[in-house]
Amino acid sequence: MKPLTVFSMFDGISCGRIALERAGIPVKQYFTSEIDKYASAISRCNWNTTELGDVTKVNFNELPPLDIIFCGAPCQDLSFSGKGKGLFKGDRSKLFFYFIECLRIARLKNPDVLFIVEQVKMKKEYQDTMTKLLGVEPVLINSKDFSAQSRQRLYWTNIDVLP
Repeated sequence: MKPLTVFSMFDGISCGRIALERAGIPVKQYFTSEIDKYASAISRCNWNTTELGDVTKVNFNELPPLDIIFCGAPCQDLSFSGKGKGLFKGDRSKLFFYFIECLRIARLKNPDVLFIVEQVKMKKEYQDTMTKLLGVEPVLINSKDFSAQSRQRLYWTNIDVLP
């Protein structure tokens, strides 16, 4: 397998990088967008990443052709236990649309770019909007199958996965 060029939006501590490593998938270049300085410090300590900072300031046109994009945009406005402002009105949830723009530009350079979007369970109308924009149905996975936490999460991806 050829090494991948990756962009991880809202990167946290680079869990996407951890998953790629555990799956034995080589990485050529790993770009991150994260505003939490402590999370970024952990990523820097563990891997050679190219930090781009705040996603609202990233020029997606300047990225090289990407093989895969990870997106775990903030969920507080979408979560049933969160602020409930919604997909279009919440300051945090609106950040998802930066992913949509990044994906649009990435597809101009690589029409086969892969993506994985992770999000909390949410109102059906928000889920349906995201599904329409992404062009794929989400898969519901409980984190307890992979970690110590029991959390229902929705994943939209254009990678073939079993339901």
